[in-house]
Amino acid sequence: MTIRRAWIILTVIWVLGGGCGIVIVIFYDYTITVMCFTSIFFLLLVFIVCLYIHMFLLAQSHARKISSLSGQWNSVQQKTNMKGATTLTILLGVFICCWFPFILHLFLFIFCPQNPYCACYMSTMYVNCTLILCNSVIDPFIYAFRSPELRSTFKKMLCC
Repeated sequence: MTIRRAWIILTVIWVLGGGCGIVIVIFYDYTITVMCFTSIFFLLLVFIVCLYIHMFLLAQSHARKISSLSGQWNSVQQKTNMKGATTLTILLGVFICCWFPFILHLFLFIFCPQNPYCACYMSTMYVNCTLILCNSVIDPFIYAFRSPELRSTFKKMLCC
């Protein structure tokens, strides 16, 4: 991949993300906008799971190639693969836990806006939005505490 191609891809991703965000803010009251957003969320969730599986399989294949050069597939490499898979599972779980209340809020907004039980849950909109922001804050800590190198760097940053 060239630097130019990477910049183009990043620009397209940021423009699409920003555009979707603006559309959702402007047309939040329209049911079709909410339905599109929730369906995009689930499509992205499937896409993220597929990418994580692909990354795990690629790392496992890479570890096997390295081990074939040294002559054996040992338990340390298997443990490293499992640690990577565990980290990806934790990241995915945090993503779902942080975003699902907001998606549930959107479903209730569409399907039962007048029900008192739904109205009670929908009053927690700011809590749901805060959870979404927390997802971005929590992810670096997950990476930092799951990686010994990042963990030591994080400790050095805090101690200075």
